[in-house]
Amino acid sequence: MPTNKPLNSFSLKNLLSRLSVLDSTETTALNEITAGTIAASKAVVVDSNKDASAFRNLNAVNIDAGASGTAGSVDVFPATASKGKTAITAADNTGNTTTTINTAAQAAARTYTVPDAGAIAGAFPLLAYSTIAAAGANQATGTGIISTLTVVTAADGNTGVVLPTSSANAMYAVYSSAATVGLKVYPATDGAFNDGTANAAITIEGKTLAIFIGTSATNWACLYTADS
Repeated sequence: MPTNKPLNSFSLKNLLSRLSVLDSTETTALNEITAGTIAASKAVVVDSNKDASAFRNLNAVNIDAGASGTAGSVDVFPATASKGKTAITAADNTGNTTTTINTAAQAAARTYTVPDAGAIAGAFPLLAYSTIAAAGANQATGTGIISTLTVVTAADGNTGVVLPTSSANAMYAVYSSAATVGLKVYPATDGAFNDGTANAAITIEGKTLAIFIGTSATNWACLYTADS
């Protein structure tokens, strides 16, 4: 059976003295609070899981998502409902080190966009380097490019690679390591090079570098040495 313990005179006096300094606004903020739910002009109390939902704007000097041994993530939602989200997460480092993403001084306002890799398997690593082998004989069977800096092997004049869907200001560099034969490079479906024919490939000469810069959702401006 629970035991009711009366307040001694000191604790009762202390409680009353504290209550007496609260004005009506403060008592309203403490009244009818639902733990874990944010309400306008109400104090915040976390629920039994230490959660609180529905903050509108939250400013902080430092924010940690998760803790050592406990994975965390930051989810960013677009303006339209049911259109997915962008999750910022972290994989295990080899050692107990910190990976820092930092921007250099910008001369003006800038927006950096991660292009859509389209139907190509894999992620889009910014400024990543990879080596892939050319394959196939058309746009549907060529090897997908997923790195911004790519060295291509196994070109034989017929095999090729396929760029991701273009987007404004996206950039890729492709180097063909084959010495004497051309490498076919295809745009993604419905894409084009230098505002040319949709889905048409270009063939770059062996041992040369081609640069591709997105100018729209369907066009790549490109600088390359044509196979001769």
